[in-house]
Amino acid sequence: MIAAEVPGIPGDSLRVSFRDRHLVIAGERRERRPGASTASFHCMERPQGRFTRIILIDVAVDIQLAESHLAGGVLTVTIPRVKDRRGREIIIPVQREETS
Repeated sequence: MIAAEVPGIPGDSLRVSFRDRHLVIAGERRERRPGASTASFHCMERPQGRFTRIILIDVAVDIQLAESHLAGGVLTVTIPRVKDRRGREIIIPVQREETS
């Protein structure tokens, strides 16, 4: 499970993808305008603009069963591990050479 704090970013501004063993979280925080007033910010701790976070997933995962949820400014991505990490056993028959 991966949890990323993304306060103030709506779900439609987020993109979660998986490629080459990396989880990619990308989005854009749009600039907040103070409205019609002439107020300005002295200090703003939430940067604006586009961002991308890349997280290496170095275990075998089943990406087809991945889910993501956004609630309270926290994006939670759940990716289950592959249940059978050893894979299926396949028997390869041994052919014998016939001698006369």
